[in-house]
Amino acid sequence: MNYLDFKNRLSPHIIFSTNDIEFYYPKFNRMNLVRWQQSNLIIKLRNEWYCFQESIVEEKFLFSISNKIYQPSYVSLESALSYYGIIPEGVFMIQGISTLKTNQFSNSKGNFQYKHIKTDLFFGYQLIKMGHFTIKMADFEKAIVDSLYYNPKLEKVQDYYDLRWNKNILKNQLNKTKLNDYATLINSKIINRKLKILLNYVYDSY
Repeated sequence: MNYLDFKNRLSPHIIFSTNDIEFYYPKFNRMNLVRWQQSNLIIKLRNEWYCFQESIVEEKFLFSISNKIYQPSYVSLESALSYYGIIPEGVFMIQGISTLKTNQFSNSKGNFQYKHIKTDLFFGYQLIKMGHFTIKMADFEKAIVDSLYYNPKLEKVQDYYDLRWNKNILKNQLNKTKLNDYATLINSKIINRKLKILLNYVYDSY
């Protein structure tokens, strides 16, 4: 197997799986992948998933890795809050929501964490085009609801000040109807209580 031919064929995928490889090369010898890893030509992201060593590490690339190596999943929690500007800093770990079990993976490109959610609550994400990537990302309101759902520390107004949630962005972009609809679908007294605290923070209604 000629590596340059392989690279030219698979490069458009950017992140590729063994299924992608075998689509082009039905009799592909997987020992090639071991050799190319040892030669630092490709990187194993997780079982069955790879990228080329020189792939540029940027946010959209990491989001795409997160989507692909654990399916079904979408980017949410602090990763989505940072993307929407709700929290001021980038995050060390890409966080996602999945119907699969809670899990975590690390490779030389990044760290990826997933929280389990029930199948009937796996909603509220959209497809966002970022360059050559199409990312499954929690929408603005679902990223907030997911954060309320998984963060036990968001119990009082001061908690949002401590985490520096951007009040101006929340005031200008928050769709309260959609937020309440999501909370209704989740049907949790805890979420409803946290939602009232969040709105008190956003609108200074103590």
